Amino acid sequence: SIIGKSGMSIGTRQSGRPPACWDDFDAILNVTAMEYEELASGEGVPDDKAYLCCPVAEGKKDKYELENWLAVAVVFVITNLVRERRVLIHCAQGMDRSVAVAMAVSALFCNLDEGSDLALQPWCTDRHTSIDEEVS
Repeated sequence: SIIGKSGMSIGTRQSGRPPACWDDFDAILNVTAMEYEELASGEGVPDDKAYLCCPVAEGKKDKYELENWLAVAVVFVITNLVRERRVLIHCAQGMDRSVAVAMAVSALFCNLDEGSDLALQPWCTDRHTSIDEEVS
């Protein structure tokens, strides 16, 4: 389910399984070292969808990889959220690495005021300046 009004969802590896994953999501961030072959090759990613794998191993096997990939993961997520795309962030069990990424995005870009429904800050969705305009 979607976290508040953020557009983000957290799930397990199973929730990122193609092709069914594309029924509910426009962008998928895989925060595991395991990839479905069709996503790894790009063949299972429709043209209008986005996929990124940040290969972080399970548990304490990879003490620093999440820290190393966190900025990349946050940029991927927020770039898709400001375009009003539904984003799935998943790891193997949906309880560790995916939660850390969602918390980082929430802390940086969401309204955390009590009763705010965890929506993106207004400055994230301001239509006067888009990500596309900034990049060009």
